[in-house]
Amino acid sequence: MTVASRTEIVSALSQNRAQDLMTTAENSWLDFKTTPYAVHTDKGKFELCKDVAALANAQGGLLVCGARTTPLTTEAKDVVTELTAFPEEHAKVQSCRDVITEYVHPPVATTFTWYDEPAKEGHGYLVIDVEPLREEARYAMVRKMLSDKDKLTEGWCIPVRHGDQTVFVNANEIYYLINASLQARTHTPAATVTPSYDLEAVRRELERLLGWQDTPVLYWQSTPPRVPDDFLEQLHRPDGIRMRLINQESLRGEYGFNFMSAYAPPKAHEGGLLLSDSRRAIWVRPDASVIAAAVATDSMLCHAMSQRAESARLNVIALSEMNLEYFRWVDRFLLPSVEGRWEHRVTAERFAGKEPRLLGPGHNPQFPMSGFQNQASADLWDRAWPATGSPETDAFKSLSRIYGLFGLAASQNPYTTDERADTEKVRAAVQG
Repeated sequence: MTVASRTEIVSALSQNRAQDLMTTAENSWLDFKTTPYAVHTDKGKFELCKDVAALANAQGGLLVCGARTTPLTTEAKDVVTELTAFPEEHAKVQSCRDVITEYVHPPVATTFTWYDEPAKEGHGYLVIDVEPLREEARYAMVRKMLSDKDKLTEGWCIPVRHGDQTVFVNANEIYYLINASLQARTHTPAATVTPSYDLEAVRRELERLLGWQDTPVLYWQSTPPRVPDDFLEQLHRPDGIRMRLINQESLRGEYGFNFMSAYAPPKAHEGGLLLSDSRRAIWVRPDASVIAAAVATDSMLCHAMSQRAESARLNVIALSEMNLEYFRWVDRFLLPSVEGRWEHRVTAERFAGKEPRLLGPGHNPQFPMSGFQNQASADLWDRAWPATGSPETDAFKSLSRIYGLFGLAASQNPYTTDERADTEKVRAAVQG
């Protein structure tokens, strides 16, 4: 039996009728893969991002892993000729999500669903549902190219699903798109409001709310170039930013070093949304800016250090995880709400007071506490940079400024690779 719609694909797999996929042809919204994406390789990363971006730049669609296709000799199409269910651990869903986040821009909405194959215990099929980008947000690009040696290299491309094939936008088309965009921006008034940001005042307000006036605190702040007319609607509607705050795609859920809470849902504050407890907070404001904060005490950024007689020493895992989690959320879900160049900022306050905060290179030392460590060199440390939109890149830029406060380089953080925060290294550290 051939299936002819997305609903039928999902129904067949969810109702244990994978055989219904046999003889189904690939088309403009459907692409079959014999095996899961090998995202541990550069080629696998590129193939995943290429396929996701191609569907997002068209009408969206499904990537179904676990079915082999063969070209027909009588027609110009590929149809399913074999089911190739694979072990669930090979799906690497979180790694796939991280790769898409890192290399596809602007962010593309994807949903990963696993379907068991009852006839083969522990095996099944992975379906990646790709949402199309809005017309005004196109086109998604892959921010790396694949060399002739199957290695990711500098460059970018714009893939588009055309029929049952993926094609790439050529140079002439890109030139036309850029010029058409420039002309539109020149002749069309922007329905936006240019905000005036008093970032220090926002930090003071958050301190007052949480009683942190005398506490060492690390802040992250992000500001957009302008505020769209519909931002408040995006912020408060049930399926908008509010939902993204409640259901953050974090590495460890509400009990990790992040900005989630197991018991405190976001609440309205001064027209924005505030999610906070006694040791961390994130506040999305009605002007589209966001501030997050974490106390540099043994309840958060210095967690467990007091057990080793170093209560003022920053926990490298806590610092790295929390730093990465901020940009995984902001770059993925907030930056797309306002087009243009955002600015990120990190601020450390009261780090060089009566009991200076400490940080050393490398991993957390083992008990008894030993090893090289530096004191914070300033009581107020405020640094900014233009947002890149890549969570791992922005997280590294943030770490480089935090480590600079202690006279260290971010490359001395063990959870970084090639000037980016390494999600897999952080995940291994927190789950190990």
